[in-house]
Amino acid sequence: MRNICSHLNQVRFLVSQAIATLVGCVLLAIGVSGALGTELEPIASISFLVEHTKLGPQFNHYYWVSLAIVGGWLVVFVFVRLAASIAIFMIISKWLIINVEMLVQ
Repeated sequence: MRNICSHLNQVRFLVSQAIATLVGCVLLAIGVSGALGTELEPIASISFLVEHTKLGPQFNHYYWVSLAIVGGWLVVFVFVRLAASIAIFMIISKWLIINVEMLVQ
């Protein structure tokens, strides 16, 4: 029984590491491409992450650099819950900023 639980914990760890790495790579790519000014054609459901905001180029640049840092942090898989929480906060914040800008127009 103990052996089965050990294997399940290893599988759980590997799956969570794979998911964190995949999400980290996506966020890292979006962050780097946004900071460098290259155009991406991402998946429609996350396309708002590459949109410019009306808060100015400085804000956009710092946002994308921060997103790239958090993405790299997820890939490294150290304190992954904190990195994931920050990434979720950044994604929700960007979504809210974009939607508020649309409402104000």
